[in-house]
Amino acid sequence: MFKKVSQSVVFRISVMMISVILMAFTSIFSAMYMSQLSEFDGAAINLSGSMRMKSYQLTTEVALYQQTKQQSHHQTVLTLIDEFEHSINNPLLQKDFSLEQLTEQKYDYNQIKVQWQTTVKPLILKALTQESVSPVIAPLTEFVTSLDNLVRGYQGIFEKRMATLRLIQISTLFITLLFVCLCLYSIHQHIALPLKELTDVARKSAKGDLTQRFTVIREDELGLLAATFNNYNQRIARIYGDLEQRVERKTQELKRSNQILTLLYHVAQEVNESHAGELNYNRVIHQVSEVSGLSNIDLCLLTPEGDVPYQHIVTETDRTASQNCEQKNCAECLSGETAVVTLINQQQVLQHRYAIEKSGLHYGVIVVTLEPESTMQLWQQQLLKSVAEQLALALSMRSQSDQQRRITLLNERSIIARELHDSLAQSLSYLKIQVTRIQRAISDYPEDAKLTSPVTELKEGLNSAYRQLRELLTTFRLYIDSEGLQCAVLQTMQTLAQRSNIDISLNYKTAHIPFTPNEEIHLLQITKEALQNALNHSQGTEVSIQFTEKEDHKVEVTIADNGVGLDETQQELNHYGTVIMQERSHSLGGEFLLANRSEGGAQVTFSFYPQYLKS
Repeated sequence: MFKKVSQSVVFRISVMMISVILMAFTSIFSAMYMSQLSEFDGAAINLSGSMRMKSYQLTTEVALYQQTKQQSHHQTVLTLIDEFEHSINNPLLQKDFSLEQLTEQKYDYNQIKVQWQTTVKPLILKALTQESVSPVIAPLTEFVTSLDNLVRGYQGIFEKRMATLRLIQISTLFITLLFVCLCLYSIHQHIALPLKELTDVARKSAKGDLTQRFTVIREDELGLLAATFNNYNQRIARIYGDLEQRVERKTQELKRSNQILTLLYHVAQEVNESHAGELNYNRVIHQVSEVSGLSNIDLCLLTPEGDVPYQHIVTETDRTASQNCEQKNCAECLSGETAVVTLINQQQVLQHRYAIEKSGLHYGVIVVTLEPESTMQLWQQQLLKSVAEQLALALSMRSQSDQQRRITLLNERSIIARELHDSLAQSLSYLKIQVTRIQRAISDYPEDAKLTSPVTELKEGLNSAYRQLRELLTTFRLYIDSEGLQCAVLQTMQTLAQRSNIDISLNYKTAHIPFTPNEEIHLLQITKEALQNALNHSQGTEVSIQFTEKEDHKVEVTIADNGVGLDETQQELNHYGTVIMQERSHSLGGEFLLANRSEGGAQVTFSFYPQYLKS
C-alpha cells in the first residue's frame, strides 16, 4: 500500500512542496534562532565597553579627588564603583555562559570579576585615602586590558553567530536551489515527458490512428491514465475493426442479396416473357452455383408421370456421383429431405434436396452435395428454395402451355374431321352410290370388258379413298388428355383389341420424357397405324409395343408381331399406310423402318430426338 502511495504523482509533488516549505521554514527558524541568540549581544558589547569607560573614569575621578580633595569627586568615585559592580554583575554578560563553546569567555569574565573584587576595587578605595594614584595605574591598566579582551570576546561571539547565520542561510539557499533543480528534473522526467508522450498519443489517436500506444510502464496516476488510454484505444480499435467487419459483412450481404434478387428477377422475367415456361435451365443452375458459392449442384427435371429425370444438369463435371444416381434411384431425392448419402467411392456426404413441385405435381429436384465438414447457410437455403419455386412455376407454365396447345390442336383436328366428314365423305358416299347404280345398270347388258373394267376400278378406287378418309377422320379424332401419351396408347390398344383376338402388350419406358403435343399426336398416330396394320394383316397372335430411350437420349418406338410378315415383292408405296407413317416420322425429324423379323413377323421401328433436347 505504501509503495503504491509513494509512487503517486500527487504524493511526489506533495513531497516536493513539503520539502521546499521545510527548507524555507528551516531557514526562517534558523534565522530566528540566531537572532534570538544574538538579541542581547550588542547590549553585552556596549555594557562591557561601558565598564572599560568606567574604569577610565574611576582613574580620572580618583586622581581629581587626590588633587582637589573635593567631596564630589569622592562621591563620583563611589557612584562609579557601584555602577561598575552593577554592570559587571549584569545577567547580560552571563546569559550564554551555559553553552559549552563559551567556556573561555566565561573564564575571562570570571577572572575580570575576581580581579575587580580582589585587586582593582580595593586599590581604588585605598587610593581615596592616599596622596598618590600611582599604585592604581598599573593594576587598572591590566584590568582595562582584560576588559578589552572581554569586549573583543563578546564581539567575536556576535560575529561568529552572524557568520553561522550567514552560513545557514547560504546553505539553506543552496540546498533549496539544489532540491528545486532535483524537483524540476523529477517533474520533467516523471511528469512532463510522460504527459508529452500521452498528449502526442492522444493527438494522433484523435486523428484516427488507433494503433498508438503509451509505451512507458508506470504505477502512478499517469501510468493508470496511460493504461486506461491504451485499453481505450485497444477497445476503440477493436470496436472500429468489428464495425468495419460488420460493414464489410453487411456490404457483402447486400451485394449477395442484390445478386440473388437480380437472379430471381431475371428468372421470373424470363418465365413471364416466355409465356410457356421455357428456360435455359443449364444457365440458370450455373448462375445459382455462382451466386450461392455452392459448386456441386444437380438439377434433375422429370415429368409428373416419370420416375427418372429426362434432363440431368450438373455444375461440377468431375464430381463423384452418389450411389443413388449411379443406380437411377431417384425416389429418395424426390422426397426433398436432407440426408446423408454414400458416394460410389464409399464416402458419405450430406445432401440438401429442394423439390420442384407445384399443385401437388413433381417436376424435379435440386440436389446440393456438400463437402465434408461444411454446412449451408440460411441465405443459401432460401435462395435454393426460391429458385426451386421459380423453376416449378416455369415447368408448371410449360405443362399448362403444352396442355393448352394439345387441346387447341385436338380441337382443330376435330374441326377438320367434321368438315371432311360433312364435305368429302358425303361426296365419296354419293359417288359410291352412283357407281353401284352404274354397275347395276350395265349388269343388264352383255358383259363388255371395256365397260366393266373401268367401272370396277372406279369402285375399288372410291372404296379405297373412302376407307382412307375414314381412317383419316379416325386419326383426326384421336384424343390425348392431360394424363399423357401412355394413357392414350392404352386407350387405343383397348379399342383395337375389341376387334381382334390378338394379344397386345405395351412396354412404356418413356414416361419421364416431356413430349410436346405435336410429338404425342404423331407418336400416337404412328403407333395406331402400325398396330391396326398388324391386327388386320399379320395373321399373328401377339403384338408388342415398346417405347424406349437409348443411351444417347434418342426415343425408339417399335411395334412387332409374330405373324406372316411382309411380302417382299410387294411394291405398293401406300400399302399398310407406310407412306403416312413415313411422312409423320419425317415431320419429327426421325427415322422410319418397316421390316420382317428374323424370328417371324413384321416390325415397325421409329426413332427420333425429342424437342426438349434441341431446346
